[in-house]
Amino acid sequence: MTGHPGAAEYLWEAQACAEGQELDEAQLAATQGDSAGYYAAAAEQGEAPGRLAGAMLPRLGLRDGQVPDKDTALRLLRCQDPTTGEALGRALRTPPPRDERLRKALREAGDVSAEEAAAIARRIDRTGRGGVAFYDVTFAAPKSVSVYYALLREAGQHELADAVLSAHDEAVHYAMAYLEQHTWTRVGSHGRAAGASTGRMEQVDGLIRLHFQHSTSRGRDPHLHTHVGTVNRVQCADGRWRAVHGAAWKPHKAAVSARYEARLAELIEQRTPARLAVREDGMAREIIGLDPELLDASSQRAEQVAAARERFLVQFRERHGREPSPRERRRIDRLAGLESRDRKRGDGPAQQYREWTQRLAVDPAEQVAAIHEAGAAADFWRTAPEMTELERAAVRAALAQVQAESSTWDVGVLTATIAMHLPPERVERAAELAREATAEGNEFGVVDLTRRDVPGTPDDLLDERRRPVWRDPALDGAMYALADHLSAESQLVAAARTATVTPWTDDEVAALRAQWRQAGDTISDQQAAAVCGVLQSPRAGDVLVAAAGTGKSYLAGRLAAAWRSRGGEVISTATSQIATSVLAAETGGTALNVTRLLQTYGPDNPRAGHRLPPGSLILLDEANMTSTDQLRRVQQIAQRDGAKVVFFGDPAQLGAVGAGGGLELMAQELGTVAQLDEVRRFDADWERDASVRLRDGDLSALDDYERHGRLHGGTREAMVSAAVDRYVAAVLSGRSAALITATNTEAAEINARVQERLHGQVRHGIEEGAPLRGTAVGYGMDGNLIAFGDRIQWRVNTYDYEGFHAENGQPLINREFLTVDGYDQQGLILTRESDGTRVQLMPHLLAERAQLGYAGTEHAYEGVTVDEAHTLTPGYVAMTRGRHLNEAWLTTVESGDEHGEQVQTTVRNLFEQRFSEEGQTRAALQAWSEELDAERHAATMAAAWQQTSTLVMRDAMMDAIGAHLGWDAADRVSTERGQERLQAALTQAAMRGYDYDRVLRQAIEARPLDRVDDLAAVLAHRVQRVMDTTAPERPAQSWQDRAAGLAERGPAGRFLARVGRLWDERVVELGRRVRDRLPAWAAAQLGAPPEDAEQAREWTLRAGRIAAYREQAGISDALPSLGARPHDADLAQQLAWQDAALAAGRPVDESEYHALPDSDLEAMRARWQTLSAAAPAYVEPELGLAYDAQRQAETDAALLRAAIQDAATPEERQELQRRVEQLEQEAAVAASRAAVLEDLHRVRTEWIAAHEADQDAALEAERELRRRGRVLDGPQQEPEQGELFAIVDEDGQLVADCETTVDRGAEDARVVCALQGPHLQRDHDTATEVERAEDEEAEVDDRQIELFAVQAAPEDVARQQPVVSELTEDQAVDQVHIDARAAWEAHRRAEAAQQTLAEAQVRARYAEEMLARRAEERAARQAEEEAERAARRARDEAQRDEPEQIADRQQDRESELELF
Repeated sequence: MTGHPGAAEYLWEAQACAEGQELDEAQLAATQGDSAGYYAAAAEQGEAPGRLAGAMLPRLGLRDGQVPDKDTALRLLRCQDPTTGEALGRALRTPPPRDERLRKALREAGDVSAEEAAAIARRIDRTGRGGVAFYDVTFAAPKSVSVYYALLREAGQHELADAVLSAHDEAVHYAMAYLEQHTWTRVGSHGRAAGASTGRMEQVDGLIRLHFQHSTSRGRDPHLHTHVGTVNRVQCADGRWRAVHGAAWKPHKAAVSARYEARLAELIEQRTPARLAVREDGMAREIIGLDPELLDASSQRAEQVAAARERFLVQFRERHGREPSPRERRRIDRLAGLESRDRKRGDGPAQQYREWTQRLAVDPAEQVAAIHEAGAAADFWRTAPEMTELERAAVRAALAQVQAESSTWDVGVLTATIAMHLPPERVERAAELAREATAEGNEFGVVDLTRRDVPGTPDDLLDERRRPVWRDPALDGAMYALADHLSAESQLVAAARTATVTPWTDDEVAALRAQWRQAGDTISDQQAAAVCGVLQSPRAGDVLVAAAGTGKSYLAGRLAAAWRSRGGEVISTATSQIATSVLAAETGGTALNVTRLLQTYGPDNPRAGHRLPPGSLILLDEANMTSTDQLRRVQQIAQRDGAKVVFFGDPAQLGAVGAGGGLELMAQELGTVAQLDEVRRFDADWERDASVRLRDGDLSALDDYERHGRLHGGTREAMVSAAVDRYVAAVLSGRSAALITATNTEAAEINARVQERLHGQVRHGIEEGAPLRGTAVGYGMDGNLIAFGDRIQWRVNTYDYEGFHAENGQPLINREFLTVDGYDQQGLILTRESDGTRVQLMPHLLAERAQLGYAGTEHAYEGVTVDEAHTLTPGYVAMTRGRHLNEAWLTTVESGDEHGEQVQTTVRNLFEQRFSEEGQTRAALQAWSEELDAERHAATMAAAWQQTSTLVMRDAMMDAIGAHLGWDAADRVSTERGQERLQAALTQAAMRGYDYDRVLRQAIEARPLDRVDDLAAVLAHRVQRVMDTTAPERPAQSWQDRAAGLAERGPAGRFLARVGRLWDERVVELGRRVRDRLPAWAAAQLGAPPEDAEQAREWTLRAGRIAAYREQAGISDALPSLGARPHDADLAQQLAWQDAALAAGRPVDESEYHALPDSDLEAMRARWQTLSAAAPAYVEPELGLAYDAQRQAETDAALLRAAIQDAATPEERQELQRRVEQLEQEAAVAASRAAVLEDLHRVRTEWIAAHEADQDAALEAERELRRRGRVLDGPQQEPEQGELFAIVDEDGQLVADCETTVDRGAEDARVVCALQGPHLQRDHDTATEVERAEDEEAEVDDRQIELFAVQAAPEDVARQQPVVSELTEDQAVDQVHIDARAAWEAHRRAEAAQQTLAEAQVRARYAEEMLARRAEERAARQAEEEAERAARRARDEAQRDEPEQIADRQQDRESELELF
């Protein structure tokens, strides 16, 4: 968890709520330095106030273990000096209110469309929390330790309780000390390359931490934990404070947790009679001898919510005499959640422990005695093994475990796993053992897959790791795999390449296609091509990647039929039995899940004695969910028996439980016979396209879902309640539905709520004459009661079991859905959803093998298609289960932790987080290949280029200044504020092909420099002017060209040349990739690759330059645009953008805008403002609201319709029916409004595409006006020109000396030019006085040259001023609005039939008024333009008639007074 500045107060107050009022004495004793008194006074409560820790404390005059006062703690947690309150380093960004930030962002963006404004608003929402002030690193003791500690307190054994508490505290410090050793910060500007940061890194030697220890949860249960507020500031070698590079902690996160848990176990066993053992799942150590039921009962949050909800329901029924309406029930759900979320009360943990033991009727002394007795028994059986062999065995076991769980893993995960295989007293060896196991040349066969560094990096660019300074520490130890696993993946690919079957001929395929046509088969062209591709492939393995809803099962059926037509046998298989059965229903024939297939035919299974008939076909569905090892073994069966495997699946969907990625690996290495992306599942065309984009990770698809009202956010209670409403309404209306959750625990909770909504209060026992529906028949695996009428999900494959009988003879399979319909003497009667057949079984099987089936996880619904899907978790699978509707209901407002700090986010942020964290499961070979590719990634090249060019130019600049001005001047420049700007300007000159030494010399010689205040700033400005007025000696055509001017400057210069060569090679490589696969952006910007060889080379180079910038900037292939010009400070990225923009045919020469006068630039802006004012309305937000209003009204109507039959009186039924009819009418009106808005949105989309060039021109014009310092949002100010009219003698010399002084004491620095006699003193808005003065001088002077230096012919003026030509788009604008009016009129007729004629007439009048207003504006604009043209002609004539004035102005320029 990260903390923003405002969270500091919360963290301090959370401490106070845990301590209670009785800790004042303890705090006082601690602040007086009496540690013993401090712990003694706190013993009764078991808490301590916050304490300081960290190796960096002495730099702030603080000490380890000190108890800070509130002011000190809050200042530190806000990244402020504890004494002065000044910011440590850069002040934290505390954002102003959202509306203010949005107004500022829109003002800075300029003339943007409503769509772009909406995107800006989303960005503001995403970045609105300000800077990260601290990291809340929380260490929570295992539940059994927390309960043991509470029992010791309540049993009066305070000495042992203190021992547990001190063990927890020391374990926290032990783990944090390890984290301090792996702390880094970033220096300078940074980018990203293949998921890693690029830029200069620096390791630091400590942290500033505040430890806050708590011992109970919000539910007043035992929960021993410590919040470590880790200040997000560290001091670097240069003395500056910078932010922590949090990503560098990621590879060590698991190791930190393991060190804490193991150290805690070790200390508890040393200091108490309790003993700990690793749980069966291997995830943690727990105290042995503790009653498991006591642990389960010590978490009452869910019970609190349920109890509050039930109490509100009872109160409502008593008060109103009826069931609550859907809206009322949602409000009750929200109130229940809020009431049960009470903040911790100040009665102290001691009182809470007493309440806890009383609530659970626990005898603390008896429980403690049982724990100690179990500990003594464990000691009796423990032996002391030989340590060396034990450690080697632990490493081997850990390696086997991590490799089985994931195709790749990091050193932190390995460290944590080794720690679990070591006794607690040896856990400190885990990190060292992990390093030895992953070191180069290790004996365990571990291979480091992480990307390597650019070879030949100079020593000056290496850090203490002997790594380049731009290499992200997060990469160190980040990716490993065992050599055996890499070999297994290679075997999978090699076996699939083997030719094992006879391919079909072209004639046979043509006959098959003719057969399909004659039979009227509905197979699509894409599906038919996939089937034929498999039939004509001789390989033992083929891959078919199919997105959700593309008809994969139907295709499999057609393939199986064709295969059998030649006498081949077909076997259907998948990881899950339910997927196997679904596939077999389409294909027929044998159905065995992967496990049973390997047991039957597996070559490495001793019990497998069967062989497949030659020429058999194995259809393996959901291959993305099958582990790589299982894929390899299935493929080996086919290779051995002369059979073929077709791997169906989608790498973008759920991955394997274990080391996966095999499907994606084969698709990459072998290619696919087909990529099915023609989605057929969804009713709406827009959703077919959006689902494919979402699958590809293009989150701009969320705009489409949002526009159709599919995305919702709020509190958890509100979202759950709304999703349950939609689900229940769908079921009551006869539609199939899915309710998707993140976890099984959440599914169990929501299942109970749905059951209550459908059946009311579940009754126990079957009463004579009572209806069966809603009567309980037993408990399920999830702890919920199962009643007649319930939908359940079977959770264990059941092939043959006593008391089980299936009507169709088929087994019950895992994830199968059934309905509990009745009972007889043979037991319960269940109906399968798949085919409607019945199953009889004994009720006791429900508790062992079934659970309620209304809600489930993504795994539960993988491969399932329903009418509607409502998900409480973001994800591609969750958003693609419904044919007609897919909606997300996500928690965007929640408590940060058990203390209740409210945390807000957005639906879009949650999707971004899910996609960034999850991604596709990659095979180790694929990950290795991607890491090798990342070594040459454009962002990696950019980082190396930026750091190297900075180093080279720094030395080159100092040498040049020393040569031209002397070494005293060089020393002076090295300490000035403008030094970095001068270095950047010279670097830019060298990169553009200028001789930087010549440019610098010309800048030095331009004017005297003896009275300048900031020499570096003046030279930087003059260097820029030299580049603006002269051409480069050797215009750079490549990165090697850009490095040529610096290549001879020692090892760093030669390395820069090498980076340039590698970057150019990357450009060519990316160009070839683009040519081979031709993404949509390339086709749109470059067209198809030409046939001519020379033209093809040019096309590839252009494509490569565009692709290189897209890769460097992280632009998805789904996005067509390059985006705006990068900031000038990032030279490498700006140059790459210019290369890409030129390659794409986009004008990037700023000089054409520099040459235009302000009036032309303002005309460009005005033109876009006029056009946008006449644009069709932006209706996206209203569109989403209209769709949501329609569905909400339909939902409420369905729920009330179901309540009619339960109404007590005819009057009540009549009232309910009236409300249902009213809601149905509301739904119809909302649907009609949505249809109208859809048409308006389409018209606006077409209009934006037609006027994209106008907007681009306006943005560039605004950029240039801002560069000139023009005020765009207010009246224009005349530029100051006082410095042009200095007093000079007849020889052009100054009459008086000009002394420049800078008043740096004032808040706004001011430049004073002191002349003899009266003088002008002007305030400046910036502290860079020198640069501002020269900017003003240059700005006025340059315009005079442009206006008066030459006599321009009228035709030349016309060519250079296209913006004042006639507006030819007026007719087009009128046509747009005529079309809009026609759309309105069409819908007016439809709405009239639905009693909405009045609203349509208002809209039509608005359209007419808009057309009239546009005509008036056009006439006024034409008159203004004619007046402007007349004035321009007069000005041009005046210029031609006054050549003498031109000469005078040139002479004035030569004798101008310079302030410096």
